[in-house]
Amino acid sequence: MSNVEMQPFSLDPFSGILFSHETKEKKMCLGIPAKIVQIDESKMGKVDYLGTKVKTNLSLLENIKVGDWVIVHAGFAISALDEEEAQETISLLQEMAAAQEAEEK
Repeated sequence: MSNVEMQPFSLDPFSGILFSHETKEKKMCLGIPAKIVQIDESKMGKVDYLGTKVKTNLSLLENIKVGDWVIVHAGFAISALDEEEAQETISLLQEMAAAQEAEEK
């Protein structure tokens, strides 16, 4: 389980767009880390974006396994990263979103 705290936004994992819960405004955000939670024999799988599970093509990456972290673009996992890097990136994205929310109030 991740120890990442949820912020006042939701992610559309297909587009990479963050939605403000309060203002319903769309915010673009790319390169959001996702954790692999399932892989089948055809290299299709599911990743977890902060609680949202999304079907993903994992065929572009070698030697990946359930529990690994990846960056997904247009339905394809395009890059792998370690958990520390993933958690740091998620924390920074959440800080940015929270700062923008506060600025808009």
